[in-house]
Amino acid sequence: MELRTQPLAAADDLERRLRDLERLGFESAVLETVRAGLLAKRGLLSKAAETYRRALATAPSAEVQITLADLNFAMGLHFLAERGYREALAEAGRAGRAAATFGLGRVAYSRGNYGESAVCFRQARELYSTLRLEEEREAARRAESRAMVKAKNQVP
Repeated sequence: MELRTQPLAAADDLERRLRDLERLGFESAVLETVRAGLLAKRGLLSKAAETYRRALATAPSAEVQITLADLNFAMGLHFLAERGYREALAEAGRAGRAAATFGLGRVAYSRGNYGESAVCFRQARELYSTLRLEEEREAARRAESRAMVKAKNQVP
């Protein structure tokens, strides 16, 4: 992971946008979620994750839990990502279950557990298909296909 600093103008712009958000009158959990999204968009992933955790502490949400797990995965914190996806599965609706299952597939794939990841990707693909989320279904199909190829070539 690399350490990056923002140019002064970008930091000033971010501070202004964060102050503007406070003026919109969102409830605390919603405000934290919107802040976290802005921070993530700016590439400040650890700060965004910290902010999502605060949002979850005040208003648990499977969708926010999945988003936090995605951030943890992006930062290489696969153990935390896996835990977040598993926690979200219990509470999520079908779209959330599809996203969390896809995330579990990504974690398994990153660990070299290609057979397990193919199963997760297939389950996510099936859920996305029932929801008619074609772009997500296709991403899960491609990931499943890659995992199956890796699993076949894996030496036991």
